[in-house]
Amino acid sequence: MCKSKNNMGLIGLLSAASLSLMVGSAVAADKCASNMNGEGYNFRLSSEQSATITNHQKVDGGYQEIKTLVKDGNTYVSTALYSHPLLVIMREFGENTFVTSYPDHGADLNKLPDDKTFDTAFKMFVGEEFIANGKKQIEFLGQEDVTIGDCTYQNVWKVRDTTVIDELVPVVIEKYYASDLELVIRSVVIDAAGNIKSDTSYDKIENE
Repeated sequence: MCKSKNNMGLIGLLSAASLSLMVGSAVAADKCASNMNGEGYNFRLSSEQSATITNHQKVDGGYQEIKTLVKDGNTYVSTALYSHPLLVIMREFGENTFVTSYPDHGADLNKLPDDKTFDTAFKMFVGEEFIANGKKQIEFLGQEDVTIGDCTYQNVWKVRDTTVIDELVPVVIEKYYASDLELVIRSVVIDAAGNIKSDTSYDKIENE
């Protein structure tokens, strides 16, 4: 069973892992992102209160995301690793490193439009300490065109990601995955009644 002191941290981790996108006022894109190159993509967001740069790129065994936030004169850096853009396996969260261990690495997710659903169990750890069991289902809902800034990305997968940790309330997130970019470009959190809790997307996507 999940340790009670970690319950809120786990829920926060799920939100952070799934919503690694930033929200802000619209920024017109100078150019549209194309297929991922060796340096991946950069995402920029600036406001009066903060500035954020996120880099997403391929690494050995998957994908790496490095997010740098500058706020009130302080700089915060977080790192996440994904075996597939829809499946996070590690995230630095505060002073802890949360690791999610799956029996496979999500290779079957590339066949999701044909298979329709992807189901897996997983175990969660803080460092090397086991803290919880969980189950995840990713369901293919169809394809849509998604506009980010001045760019429209076609045939973006719309999927529903449902994650349950031990006896906690399921976390349901609708994700928009651009398979040619190998990138989730929008995430919508849905509550138990089917209402939208948050709708998060990038304002600007560029190849680095």
